[in-house]
Amino acid sequence: MDYFCLGVPAYRLRFQVPYSQPTILRWFRNLREVIYQDIIKDLKPLSGEIEIDETMFGGRRPGKRGWGATGK
Repeated sequence: MDYFCLGVPAYRLRFQVPYSQPTILRWFRNLREVIYQDIIKDLKPLSGEIEIDETMFGGRRPGKRGWGATGK
C-alpha cells in the first residue's frame, strides 16, 4: 500500500498508516518546508512599478441582524 498520499489530510491519513496524528503533522510540515525552500530559491525579487488596487475594510451594516431581526 502506498502511504505517501499528498491529497489526503492528516486526520484521515492517521487511519491508514501506523503513526500518530502529531507525527503525520510533523512530516507534513517538514515536507511543506522542503517544497517552500525549493521554490523560494528560484524566485526573483520584484522590480519595476507595482500597482495596488483600493480596498475598503471594516464598517457595519445598520439595523438588527440575526434571528430576532424584524421585517424579514
